[in-house]
Amino acid sequence: MKNKKNEIIPTNVFFCCGQEFTQKEVISHLKEVHSVDTSQPANRRMLSHIDGADFYGSTYEWTFGDIKVTQSVSNPRAKDDPMRF
Repeated sequence: MKNKKNEIIPTNVFFCCGQEFTQKEVISHLKEVHSVDTSQPANRRMLSHIDGADFYGSTYEWTFGDIKVTQSVSNPRAKDDPMRF
């Protein structure tokens, strides 16, 4: 996603039950709706990774017992990042 200056906006969003959450919101959702004990370890699996000229991003699947949450992360590349060239 880009802003009005055409700059990449860093994102870190979570998806569960067809809804989009921030990290803080998804933790509350897991506790309140799914009764997940978030102090217990979860499994994370990378689903995809993209290296673009001006950004990079990954998608992960988190598993908390029987509950699965998808996380999407993207970040702009630094101006001097060798991957830009």
